[in-house]
Amino acid sequence: MVYNRVLRVFIDSDLNHLDHFEQILRRSANHTSLIALYP
Repeated sequence: MVYNRVLRVFIDSDLNHLDHFEQILRRSANHTSLIALYP
């Protein structure tokens, strides 16, 4: 899925910034599919 690649890019780029990573997860909360892939 496109989201899969995008998420991996964000994850690889934001692994160093856990706080920022949490913000991305919260923004992605609107996409249930994203949460299902990355709880």
